Amino acid sequence: MADHMRLAADFAGGSREDWLKAVEKALKGRPIESLTRMTDDGIAVAPLYTRDASAARVTDALPGAAPFVRGAHAWRPAEAPWTIAQVHTHPIPAAANAAMLADLEGGVSGLVLRLHVLGHSEVPSALADGVQLSGLGDVKTLLDGVLLDLVPLVLEAADWPVEAAAAVLAHYENTKVDPASAHLHLGIDPLLGLALAGAPAAEVEDVLHDGAALAQTIAGTWPHIRVFGADGEALHAGGASEAQELAGVMAAGLASLRAMEAAGLDVGAAAARITLTLAADADQFLTIAKLRAARLIWSRIVSACGAEPVAATIIARTARRMMHTLDPWVNMLRTTTACFAAGVGGADMVSVLPYTERSGLADGFAQRIARNTQIILQEESQIGRVLDPAGGSWYVEALTKDLAEAAWTELQAIEGEGGLLASLKAGAFQERVRLVSLARSADIAVRKKPLTGVSEFPALGEGAVETETVDEAALAAHIAAHTKALKADKTSAPDAFSARAWIDYAASGAPLARLHASGEPGGAPLAALHPAPLGAAFERLRAAAAAHGEASGSAPKIFLANLGPVAAFNARATFARNFFEAGGIEAISNDGFEEAEAAAEAFAGSGASLAVLCSSDALYTEKAVAVASALMAKGATALYLAGQPGDQEEAYRAAGIRGFVHVRANIVDALVDAHEALGIGPSIGSSEE
Repeated sequence: MADHMRLAADFAGGSREDWLKAVEKALKGRPIESLTRMTDDGIAVAPLYTRDASAARVTDALPGAAPFVRGAHAWRPAEAPWTIAQVHTHPIPAAANAAMLADLEGGVSGLVLRLHVLGHSEVPSALADGVQLSGLGDVKTLLDGVLLDLVPLVLEAADWPVEAAAAVLAHYENTKVDPASAHLHLGIDPLLGLALAGAPAAEVEDVLHDGAALAQTIAGTWPHIRVFGADGEALHAGGASEAQELAGVMAAGLASLRAMEAAGLDVGAAAARITLTLAADADQFLTIAKLRAARLIWSRIVSACGAEPVAATIIARTARRMMHTLDPWVNMLRTTTACFAAGVGGADMVSVLPYTERSGLADGFAQRIARNTQIILQEESQIGRVLDPAGGSWYVEALTKDLAEAAWTELQAIEGEGGLLASLKAGAFQERVRLVSLARSADIAVRKKPLTGVSEFPALGEGAVETETVDEAALAAHIAAHTKALKADKTSAPDAFSARAWIDYAASGAPLARLHASGEPGGAPLAALHPAPLGAAFERLRAAAAAHGEASGSAPKIFLANLGPVAAFNARATFARNFFEAGGIEAISNDGFEEAEAAAEAFAGSGASLAVLCSSDALYTEKAVAVASALMAKGATALYLAGQPGDQEEAYRAAGIRGFVHVRANIVDALVDAHEALGIGPSIGSSEE
């Protein structure tokens, strides 16, 4: 290279020692270890990574594993870095179909269909999770106009996944889709779908067996249909750490491999029938490392099972756990970051959830924003054009290695407990996830892990987002038609499971509920992992405050008793405003007061019953007791002070100050206390959740 192209030639080289000197100066006495953060798995993330510190390559983490940190598949065109897939959940098949076609016309290249198979007793509800399917007729309506030989489909049917798969396969056969061109992910997920939802172990075992038999049946006919899924995003939504999510996905995939091998497939063929789904969240580098580690671990598992190692097929879905009902527009930023990380990490397919995911059914605008996020990242930002763009980054390589090792350790623990189903039966895996989730909630409660728009910078008075309104009459009619058809149907479902017989039965158009005529398998339900949104405590606090305001005719308020000049109170007043408004308590501010009586008079006219003193430590020492006494005399039901009390705590409390709000305070517990002082109850948030 010519000398004039050596862009760094005119700059002096830096060493780690030079960096350390600069850091020590900037930290002003704080230890450099204070810059290191820990992940939920206890992995230390250092402030700087160098060639020497990251010398060990990723594959050293799992000896014998092939270097599959990213891979391409024949079904993914070279000009498309990943398949842009959109999730569809509208309960009425015709409405879902219209939304799907609009997405395809808008640039989507794949579809994720959340399905609910109608049973023997259904109550119409707009909140039903997924497209309501009675039988083949609804599948035909749902997929009308979709070019199935061009558009990859992913099914999510948490309740009756084998029945849904049989109906969709029957439609593919009836419409004579070319098997060589069909890319369908049936998504049968007994362990991370049924089991984590609390299904009985016997039902989980039945679905695992039936899915394996289905895989064996279609092995010679449909080369690109993937039968089993392992949905790590569902596990992530339940509170799992990154390593726990990876280990759970790998354990579920391993159970599927074993079931298919028992059904007659060799390991290599079985591995080609499994799809892994992982959550992509707003922690950009952890998401990148997680996807890279997943390929590494999966190749190691397949190799250990005696087959040639292969790259995993990975679907990344933006995480539900990070989505919020409060200030939901911030969700667009979260999903953009997550989608970027999924693309850089090498996902084969990405689904971006609409920013209104937690607020209701997405309308056309929310769907458009979701798909355009991916289109812009692909077409304008060119994300994904480079193979493994994060590869070679000392930080990403080290994080991938550490995460792979942590996940492998957890996988070994699960296997030592007898496999994932045995661990779930014992509740061991759920308990480990619960402990991690509790620790994360504690960090959120002290704002060690801030949530923009939720625990930080709340926006009171924001307008509600628009969501799609389901036609309740049309939904009721759809359910009624299913009930009528079920009563009138005289067909006999197969007495025992046979994949071929079930597909043929579905092809006849008979209600799928007949396949469950004998009833669900008995037994006690497994311990479920319920969704654990990161800001759930704040959402409940805000909802309670809003309900209280609506019932009383006035929003709950707190008066900022600002003392002295702006320079003395502004920082703490801003902090206090954000602190209390995170719980739905409106802060009433002012230009500050020099005298206690003036502050008390302003408080009396504010309509607030709570007050928080905001000023400097020096002015607190001089005026806090007098101001607190004056405020109490004017009817304050509770007083707070912004900052640490130091050695004045006893005197402040004696003057009526109830609590102290500062950066180390447990904000959730403090807001629960403020709610109780306002008469908002019962207590609906706690750092122990």
